[in-house]
Amino acid sequence: MLKNFFFVLFAIISLIAILNCFGIVNWLDSSKPTNRSLGISNSNDVSAACDDSHRYNGREEQPGGGKQVTMDTFNHYVDNFQATCSDVDSTECVFFSKRAFDKIFIDDTTANGIVCSFGRSNNGHLQIVIVGGKSENTLLDTISDPPIVFLSQTYCPPNCKVKPL
Repeated sequence: MLKNFFFVLFAIISLIAILNCFGIVNWLDSSKPTNRSLGISNSNDVSAACDDSHRYNGREEQPGGGKQVTMDTFNHYVDNFQATCSDVDSTECVFFSKRAFDKIFIDDTTANGIVCSFGRSNNGHLQIVIVGGKSENTLLDTISDPPIVFLSQTYCPPNCKVKPL
């Protein structure tokens, strides 16, 4: 009798584990949605980067997600920065492939933004380091004119509630 009980118990636990692996149930670790718990088998599945179902769910969004500006405003800000740079800081811009953003959003399906930090390489060149982040400051301040260019609106300090993952 006890042998049958353990057999049934083992079968139930095995079934739950198998269903969890396929994303049918999420009972084993529900603290953070992952690709596997969402049923995404390939960690390079770009559709996960576009799935916002866990990014804004249950959050009260606040202003500060970015301010859309004209290209003239963009150029003005870049010119202001370049006017204060030394020869070592002659970097005018940096580029990140969309693939980098996809990887960030695939890695944590609850990230709803990108945290950009400034740094310097060992030879003194300006670096921008990006990582996924979470914040309630996600609403955009938009204009009707293209292009789609955004300035940051949330800074640390003073708003250091926005943290990298």
